[in-house]
Amino acid sequence: MVTNKVLGKVVFVVLTLGVLFVAYVLTATYPLAPASGQATYDFSFGAAGGRHVVVGYNLYIQLQLALTAGTAQNVVFQVNDLPAGVSYSFPDLEATCCRSGTGVVYAYEPINTTLLLRTSPSTPTGSYTVQVTATSGGASHSIAYPFVVDPVPAAPTAVPITAQTAIPSLAQWESQMTEWGAYHCNSTTIMSNSTWEGGVWYYDGERVYYQIADYTRDPKWTACAGYVKAMYRDTYVIPNSGKVPGWRNFTHGLAMDHLRSGDAQSKNAALLLSNNAAFAPDSTPFAWVTGAGTSREVAYAINSYLSAEKVGAPARARLAQYVDIALGHLDQW
Repeated sequence: MVTNKVLGKVVFVVLTLGVLFVAYVLTATYPLAPASGQATYDFSFGAAGGRHVVVGYNLYIQLQLALTAGTAQNVVFQVNDLPAGVSYSFPDLEATCCRSGTGVVYAYEPINTTLLLRTSPSTPTGSYTVQVTATSGGASHSIAYPFVVDPVPAAPTAVPITAQTAIPSLAQWESQMTEWGAYHCNSTTIMSNSTWEGGVWYYDGERVYYQIADYTRDPKWTACAGYVKAMYRDTYVIPNSGKVPGWRNFTHGLAMDHLRSGDAQSKNAALLLSNNAAFAPDSTPFAWVTGAGTSREVAYAINSYLSAEKVGAPARARLAQYVDIALGHLDQW
């Protein structure tokens, strides 16, 4: 017979275990919030970019942010310990995002953006370290970014050529150039391969055939350039309004064709690529291209801007900006 005393102990134990179980479930499933009532919030913060800049020029730094805990919140930045004559800005945020009522630029969440350091002709050369702090949702992280301000390089000295040195294996190179050039000069194959990247169009086959024509002084190679143009320009670039991947942005051959023949469609295609190929538009965030992983695409965009100028387009500010970024890529390699 169970007495009231024993029954009371059983009930007490069951209730106690139940309370502990509920407490365990709640704790395991929903982390307890801090005393402020806000869930834990944090983000990661790093940087990548060039480490050298010539005095009077600009250094682009990719600020790398990512949410690691909590719900995304606005991010504000502080930049300290700048050298004399150096100013800074956040060009991506100024172009696309946010500004407070007091004029402070901020990011709407922890996301990659760009810090631009502008040196002036009066900036002393030497090594420096700039301090960058990102604050968001009560969390704050700082990084120290070292860089060097270099003097303007001296102009190269002309060295007179006193003797012509023989080029090793020149005859073999010339033979293979014409042999393989002829092998790939097949209109049917070029068109059927379309944009397969093992085809002769890749890396600007039209330009290569024009170069062979110039080197050999044999106009028959211009027909081969025309075969590549018919595929690349007429079935790919123009139908897509130049919106091709950045690694497929080949404009030299198109510009050469326009300058030789006056072909307006080749000029149009070169301009479409310089404006619309991936990474080429002026609206491309600098944070997308500051890292060395896009060095090829930035180089092709630079080439496209130069080709556009050759066929009559005005110079673009983005050209000088991308040259600064490309120099930063060299530091990262």
